[in-house]
Parts: sequence; structure tokens; C-alpha cells
Amino acid sequence: MGVRLGVDPGSAGRTGADARHSTHVDVHVVGRHPHPIAEIADQVRAAVRGVIPDAGITVTVEDYR
Repeated sequence: MGVRLGVDPGSAGRTGADARHSTHVDVHVVGRHPHPIAEIADQVRAAVRGVIPDAGITVTVEDYR
């Protein structure tokens, strides 16, 4: 089970409102059944939204059964 996060390099070093308007986060969740990987991806997405409400978020889920 693992979660990998990536932030768009274009937003690196920006702070405050500037970062909030330019950040894109890539989330890749890898797990194996029966771990609830889709639910974990949803929780990660919600956590990012809690910090940067208007961030662009791409979530991919991989089940390696």
C-alpha cells in the first residue's frame, strides 16, 4: 500500500494566494485488495482540497492483485 504525491513544478516556491491559484497535485494510490484504495484516494483528495481549495487534482488508483 502506498500513496505518491506530486506537485506541479510551476507552483514550486510560490506562497499564499499565488500558490493556491496555480497548484496541481498528482496523487497515485497503489494497493492490493482488500485495502479500500478508492476510499483512500478520496480521503487524500479531500485533504488536499482542505489545504488548497482550488488546486487541480489528478488521482489515479492501481490495484495490484
